[in-house]
Amino acid sequence: MPALHPLRESWSIADSSGNLLGTGAFAFEPSIDVRTSTLLRIRLRADIQAVVKRAGCTALQTAEPLTLEHSVFDPPYRLHVSYFGLPAALQATGLARFFWHRYCRYLPQSILGESVVHGVITEVSTTDAITRRKNQLWADLCGHSAGDVRAKFIPQNGRMDGRFSGPLHDPWVKGRSRFLFTHIQTPGVA
Repeated sequence: MPALHPLRESWSIADSSGNLLGTGAFAFEPSIDVRTSTLLRIRLRADIQAVVKRAGCTALQTAEPLTLEHSVFDPPYRLHVSYFGLPAALQATGLARFFWHRYCRYLPQSILGESVVHGVITEVSTTDAITRRKNQLWADLCGHSAGDVRAKFIPQNGRMDGRFSGPLHDPWVKGRSRFLFTHIQTPGVA
């Protein structure tokens, strides 16, 4: 298995006019058994701040950090998604797709090709459009949209939770986002 090193990427997102919408950092931290040099898991973390404008003032609102663990000890490598919420100001911006894209780019192909993502979609959305976007993200991430026969997907609707499982796919489509992402790769994890 290839050696993985901790990686921290700072990022910002702006609208097409250059107005800042949010900032944050993604951290990917491998956990290695020092006795055997075996890679056990990768911890994924997203720290997110959204720009919020109220009564003529602009402030950064810090969201609860997103933390996930990807077990990479024994294939198939399992990544369970139990919570993945974004601040309302950053929903429908492509930020979730950008996070998963950066993680898929971080993984060596030998791990990505053996990884299975699964979870339950329980977030209550404010609009049907946001629910549709979330369903599409999870369908893309587990390979359902790409027609992968191993993928299983039940969309969330107003009455029931959704479920997804399948091979981990990169959901990013270059040039599709109408928002501008800037990322800076920083060696190590702060």
